[in-house]
Amino acid sequence: MERLYERRQRQNVDREQLLADCIASSPIGQPTPGEQGFLQAFVQPTIRDDDLWDRAVVSCGDERQLLDRLRSATSSVPSGQWGTNLSKILNWRQRGADKWSLNTASQVSDPSAIGPDDEIVADLSMDGRCYFFYGGAAVTSDRNNARRTIFALYERGIAVNLAQFLALVGAYYRAGDQWGPIHIGMAVTGIRGAISAHFMEDISMSAQPYGDEIAVRALPFDTRDLEEDPVAASQKLMDRLMRAMSGGIVWDPLSD
Repeated sequence: MERLYERRQRQNVDREQLLADCIASSPIGQPTPGEQGFLQAFVQPTIRDDDLWDRAVVSCGDERQLLDRLRSATSSVPSGQWGTNLSKILNWRQRGADKWSLNTASQVSDPSAIGPDDEIVADLSMDGRCYFFYGGAAVTSDRNNARRTIFALYERGIAVNLAQFLALVGAYYRAGDQWGPIHIGMAVTGIRGAISAHFMEDISMSAQPYGDEIAVRALPFDTRDLEEDPVAASQKLMDRLMRAMSGGIVWDPLSD
């Protein structure tokens, strides 16, 4: 029993460190308080495997076919009317010797022209470590011609992008014959004072801004969870944030 407790404590500490490393990996620094909120996430096997990418390439025939299969996996999660999402990124870019990336910078001739709200990065390392960044989790809005700008958290954008990222990673692990326990973590940073975009027009809800700088969740999963239902995995990671933003009202950001 004591050894089991120590192992669980060690796994909790590991996930906390992975979350801290994930947040520190932001490609554009930390969000401006009251103006920006970022979604960051990670997935990695409990035991990393340096041969994972090579196995995935062999199973698909070649690297280009693997990359095409992985990118197409993001479309398994419908984006609805949400325009800025991972499935819209078409081109892969290799970063260093052991990492491939889907990112908005690869889509334009001048990456400096990309605003923080439209910044998306999905990195897949060849040993199974995967990282995601989405810059539009919370932004200032003057929707409906409000007399003042409102700092709004866009649950739908978070849900779409997180689920698409998990579908991408699930396809990667499946292609590489990676099975077993994995760590998944999510952090939404810079969101103190944000209100729910979904309830923005509800005066009673707008009086309940989020009271902390960050929302985090890190949990153990199995690779099968990402293959069978990445949406359910994303919902589990988001459920506490969703309840906090909605005053306990249950709604599905991917329902329409």
